[in-house]
Amino acid sequence: MYWEAIIDELLDKIRYSLKDKINRGLTDYEIASILRDNLTPGKLIGNISVTLSGISISSNFSKDEVAYDPKTRTLTFHMGKMLRSVMKELELAYSTQDVIVRTLKAYDSYGIFTVPGTVDFRLDKIPNDDVVVDLSWVMERSASIEAVATIAYKVLEDFFAWKDELYKKKQDTKLSLIIMDEAHEYFPQTDSENVSKDIVEGLINKVMRLGRVRNMGVVLATHVPEDLNPLVLQLANTKVVMRNESHVLRRIGLEEYEDFLKHAIPGLGIVYSINFSEIPIKTILTS
Repeated sequence: MYWEAIIDELLDKIRYSLKDKINRGLTDYEIASILRDNLTPGKLIGNISVTLSGISISSNFSKDEVAYDPKTRTLTFHMGKMLRSVMKELELAYSTQDVIVRTLKAYDSYGIFTVPGTVDFRLDKIPNDDVVVDLSWVMERSASIEAVATIAYKVLEDFFAWKDELYKKKQDTKLSLIIMDEAHEYFPQTDSENVSKDIVEGLINKVMRLGRVRNMGVVLATHVPEDLNPLVLQLANTKVVMRNESHVLRRIGLEEYEDFLKHAIPGLGIVYSINFSEIPIKTILTS
């Protein structure tokens, strides 16, 4: 909720700190370039040191938020102090500030954000119609599902924003289909204090309900539907259910097919939809 305001204020504070200290004003692009290539979650609560080239300092820095070493031409941003100062100015509760700092420390520990530079995920520049986002490498770097979910959420938010822009411009007529495996990992139950109900269910609502009028379809696959957020089950128009336990079938409202699905052979299932139901299917098994 506060992140955009924090970042905006943080950039304003950096601009103000550099004002009248450099022989020429830095553009927003130059400031962004300095931060983008150096900023990681750990440094955001620590320091960033930048060696300036082609830029001279006209006066000394008096504030402890920014320091300059003329011998090495190194400019050091004390980001942790700036971050705390910004959150205090925004009147965030101390408990909220501590949660934000702990979250940044956790992200830093994942190891997947501590890389130089960045990549702009421009969907309109992708040459192919079929795009696979393989997040298995994230699990190899970090055992935390939050790391995987964070990247998945960012991709989905960017994708929705792109489709929403086309929808508002009345430019898009092509159906875009999102297929996600292990859906329970990304859209889990929200009864845990570590999972934000607003974030998870807000994203579900975007891609599964608002996405429909924006030519977005969603296919979610999971082998543990009991761990899936109930909003997913509510918004899913069609369910394809394979063999499962009785308590799982009851939870997704298919207890009437318990005898059939509890003992079904591999590949045998039921298609249940708002338009049709009780349609048995048999998938082709491949090795």
